[in-house]
Amino acid sequence: MGREIERHPRFPNRTNVSFVRPVDAHTIEVRIWERGAGETMSSGTGSSGAAATAVLRGCVSSPVRILTAAGPLDFRWTQSDMFLAGPAEIVAGGEYYFE
Repeated sequence: MGREIERHPRFPNRTNVSFVRPVDAHTIEVRIWERGAGETMSSGTGSSGAAATAVLRGCVSSPVRILTAAGPLDFRWTQSDMFLAGPAEIVAGGEYYFE
């Protein structure tokens, strides 16, 4: 379904898609479809947006544990800042040469 939403005519430049399921008062499960890349194991931006939206909609309360395919992330929203914590690892590398 992520592919279909990404390429829907309503999004002429395509879009990222997040599927969010509340698990309990402080936990959500997230699956993320990134524009041009397909389903990803995790995304800091997508996870933060999903958690913030779930808090605003009253589905969960901060702090929020975010369950992703790559493992859990922890999100906290104070009055003025949002924080995301979790593991990070390099999964690809490359070089770019300017000519």
